Amino acid sequence: MTNANTTHNILIVDDVPNNIKILANILNGDNYKLFFAMNGCDALDKIANTPFDLILLDVMMPEMDGFEVCQQTKNNPETTDIPVIFITALSDTRDKVKGFAAGGVDYITKPFQSQEVLARVDTHLQLRNSQKSLKSNNLYLQNEIEERKRVEKRLERSLIELSEEKQKADNLLLNILPVKIAAELKNTAKIEPVHFDSASVMFTDFVDFTRIAEQLSPRTLIGKLDYYFSFFDEVIEKYNLEKLKTIGDSYMCAGGIPTPNDTHSYDIVMAALKIQDFFSRQCRRSIKSQSESHNFAIRIGINSGSLIGGVIGKKKFVYDVWGDTVNIASRMESSGVPGRVNISRSTYLLVKNHFECEYRGKIVAKNKGPIEMYFVNAVIKNQKK
Repeated sequence: MTNANTTHNILIVDDVPNNIKILANILNGDNYKLFFAMNGCDALDKIANTPFDLILLDVMMPEMDGFEVCQQTKNNPETTDIPVIFITALSDTRDKVKGFAAGGVDYITKPFQSQEVLARVDTHLQLRNSQKSLKSNNLYLQNEIEERKRVEKRLERSLIELSEEKQKADNLLLNILPVKIAAELKNTAKIEPVHFDSASVMFTDFVDFTRIAEQLSPRTLIGKLDYYFSFFDEVIEKYNLEKLKTIGDSYMCAGGIPTPNDTHSYDIVMAALKIQDFFSRQCRRSIKSQSESHNFAIRIGINSGSLIGGVIGKKKFVYDVWGDTVNIASRMESSGVPGRVNISRSTYLLVKNHFECEYRGKIVAKNKGPIEMYFVNAVIKNQKK
């Protein structure tokens, strides 16, 4: 039986008033709301304006028979799903086939049998309810699928944005810390200081920087520092060195950290010669063209030995190195000569087979006393690294 709480709209179409009366008496119930039409045109008008759950349609009617009404109903996308039961006194199989071809779902023959009418009506209303429920469920599922697709797209966009932000954060971290140290910080949230048995440290400093700075605008001065230090960055990256920091016009880098290697002294001296050669060429071009009234010159100092590398503090992380090796490297720079690369004896002993070096003797360094120092003049030709 149909759901007693559901009212179904049923259209009865017949040109004989008595037939309509009989069907109305049979279908007299609270869960049926009956509508009537006595010709095809009136029926189509009601079908277009009322949401029917079932149509009982007489076959033989003047002007427009039931087959044509059914066909027009089925051809309309808005009404095509309404089940149509034909009412007929005909028993010819060909007429039944024609009715099914027009879109009908069943037949009720005259004279009407109450139980047959109720059974067929109830069956097709149940099928109609199932069809509506299935359609509603399909629509719900389709909406769920579409919503899930929208959520997945938003999630995908969020993941892409998150990945891009993470990449930006990683790139920023790698601009601050060495790759190995950045990885350690991300994995453990802390960085343990490491002792290095052998590393090389280089300091550079512009000669007479304070006087020159007083004669240049701040923008021009910063532009020059950025130009030179950017070149330094390229050189030390080429020679596998680690930039540590800049302090004013001083530039500090090291080799053999945070990943130890056996070539740090060679690498850092090669980088120093490249930097010094760059300044020499810059100076010669400026003098020749008279395009620069303030020529920069630098001192470069290098020392090798053991040190401690790590990060201290909890904010604004900076990878740094400590130890006497660092202090002596700084003295190599301050005790150097503009246009020359000044190295300590410990560095000399590591690179003497690769570079032509000039012994300077013992030079008194601030707070260190006499220290043996060497100038690096050139790379020894045809030598192996």
